[in-house]
Amino acid sequence: MNQKTDSFPTVSIIVLNYNGKKYLDGCFTSIPGISYPKDKYEVIMVDNGSLDGSIEYVRKKYSWVKVIALNKNYGFAGGNNIGVKFADGDYVVFLNNDVVVDENWLIELVKVAISYPDAIMTSKALFLDKSDIINHDGSKATLIGRGFCVNFGRKDRNSGDISDKFVVQPYGASMLVKKDIFEEIGAFDEGYFASLEDLDLGLRAWLFGHKVIYVPTSIFHHVGSGTGGWGSRLSDTILYHSTKNSYMNILKCFDFSHILQGLALSLVYYIVMAIWFVRKTKKVRSAKLILLAHIWVVRNISSILRKRAEIQKKRKIPYSFLFQSSFFASLPEMIREHIYLQSIK
Repeated sequence: MNQKTDSFPTVSIIVLNYNGKKYLDGCFTSIPGISYPKDKYEVIMVDNGSLDGSIEYVRKKYSWVKVIALNKNYGFAGGNNIGVKFADGDYVVFLNNDVVVDENWLIELVKVAISYPDAIMTSKALFLDKSDIINHDGSKATLIGRGFCVNFGRKDRNSGDISDKFVVQPYGASMLVKKDIFEEIGAFDEGYFASLEDLDLGLRAWLFGHKVIYVPTSIFHHVGSGTGGWGSRLSDTILYHSTKNSYMNILKCFDFSHILQGLALSLVYYIVMAIWFVRKTKKVRSAKLILLAHIWVVRNISSILRKRAEIQKKRKIPYSFLFQSSFFASLPEMIREHIYLQSIK
């Protein structure tokens, strides 16, 4: 980046933490090694009411980290929104606590941000324990209101394709956006608590006339599921919230014809999933959580539709634009990806 130091934008790196003390050394020892002027970025750890000594540990060992200690767990959405209020940078980065960033991780995001100041930039992720396996290589959405990371769990082929590309959503584990643009889009929806809030943010960004750009030269290494403290992408917490949140994505951000398709497919999908939990894995609790998530959606339908109305007022492009692009996976692709993800769980 051939610029004078004083021309670099200021960046606030927000690291959300909940009982993630065991991950923090990896994260906070890698950040000082980035190729970005030290006087141009700050690091903020927002702690969601941890009970594992994370706050005391960071204050003692990483005194340069600004610690925001919350009195309870506000979830991924709420915790990060609070962090933005304490951010002094022109740009904010949302970074998971269970990551190790590469030297050029931040500067590569900023390079693209300078060319697209009203966009959201997101990074490439490799698994921390298997650096040749992809965690995130772009993203796609599905008609059931969910998304998936392209090439998840597959070998990193290093094909040489390092061009930036438009994607439907930013990856919540590492994304950069101008602070005022984030606020203009409406921040993270705190009704999501955790899971799929990054897809919701991406859908709203596009509808409001912004872009989401995947920057494959911005690389970090990710454990996965460490920020929320639930330890697995298949946990009860993720199952419940991802189910209800997928319906919110459909009802808030889809056009009418795709709402009908999405709801119909979702009902089939979740019924099959619940039956599979009961018959194949004997996880009756998981089936109950799916039912409870559906009950939550019904009880909160008025609030969800009000949010849709607010999006409608701010929308600058047709809902149908999202489905005319390459952002959404086809039904066969969605089925293939689901079968594949089940095979590697």
